[in-house]
Amino acid sequence: MTPELAAVSQSLSPGSLIDLFILDLLPIGVAQTYYFTTTNQAGYTVTFNGHAYTYAPVGISGIESSANGDPPNPKAMFPNANKFVSALVVAYGDLVGAEVTRMQTFKQFLDGESLADPTAVLRLDRYTVEQKTGLNAVFGEFSMRPVYSLDTKFLPGRTCLKELCTHRYRTWNGSAFVYTNATCPYVGTGYFKRD
Repeated sequence: MTPELAAVSQSLSPGSLIDLFILDLLPIGVAQTYYFTTTNQAGYTVTFNGHAYTYAPVGISGIESSANGDPPNPKAMFPNANKFVSALVVAYGDLVGAEVTRMQTFKQFLDGESLADPTAVLRLDRYTVEQKTGLNAVFGEFSMRPVYSLDTKFLPGRTCLKELCTHRYRTWNGSAFVYTNATCPYVGTGYFKRD
């Protein structure tokens, strides 16, 4: 927590708390990310860390933590206006495996505000969509698990292959390398050896 965020969150008048939601389809192989906010003020655009967040009545429930160590099993509801969620569900297998991130920050830390700071996040919750639990003309509902949940995880987490790297590499756009979706941590200049 940044010193500015700590000072604002502990003040008697911290200001408006802003909920930001990110629906990331990259974990299911689609390079598409959607940004939503529940803040709906006339003539006010929510921009945080360079991303514009569109107003949508996104709902999330069941994010409470328990004292016995069980991870929360939340549900998220995304609006199905113009059949937005229906199209995603049909195209991408009920969105199973997609990642939903919920962030909370204060209005003064949004882009263009007096204390603009993309690291000033009061709460950051990351979940993976487990299954679609409902879909109608109004909303789509999904059950989720925390990204850190260890249920159904085994070691090794992926197959170990000799002399083969399974990371996603950078791409060439015609004039420079693009590292946007790369997962390979290597950024050196030595690409191969003689043998």
